[in-house]
Amino acid sequence: MTTEEERSFNRGRHRAVLVNKANLDKNELEIATQKIRDVEDDGDIRDIEEAKIRIRELEGKLQHLEAAIKNGVAKDFPTVKFLNYKNRKRILVTGGAGFVGSHLVDRLMLAGHEVIVVDNFFTGRKRNVEHWVGHENFELVHHDIVRPLYLEVDEIYHLASPASPPHYMLNPVKTIKTNTLGTINMLGELTVRSRI
Repeated sequence: MTTEEERSFNRGRHRAVLVNKANLDKNELEIATQKIRDVEDDGDIRDIEEAKIRIRELEGKLQHLEAAIKNGVAKDFPTVKFLNYKNRKRILVTGGAGFVGSHLVDRLMLAGHEVIVVDNFFTGRKRNVEHWVGHENFELVHHDIVRPLYLEVDEIYHLASPASPPHYMLNPVKTIKTNTLGTINMLGELTVRSRI
């Protein structure tokens, strides 16, 4: 090749390199633009904005609740009998959020005792005892009595068990465990931890 041919070849090659580079830059730009469009189409940016709006709403609600607590908005509880420390008992009611248990809790609370309700809410409902939540003599513990529970109490009312045949049949192994291990755990609680 002569010098002129080499120069011409090099110019052509240089042009081809520049065109390829421009095409690559253009392709990269198109890919980046497509990625941005994909993000916008996926709604990620809109989701972020919606999340920020939701966070602001929740912060406002939280401030409102904190102000209510700070101002001491009192909850109205039913009138309970006052018992001195000698007569007042600390009573554990397992299954206390169920139908029977919640009525027992009402009677014990009105009588002036300290009541601890333990329930896993398998068939019981919080709404059955929610009117006592916040009272100084009431505690609600979300716990499955199949696992041991260590509390110091004077009396135990063991009412934890699924409440009806459809609930028994929904999970028969759980029912058997609750009725056997739960009872054993509560007997252990009575003999080991209870004040006599």
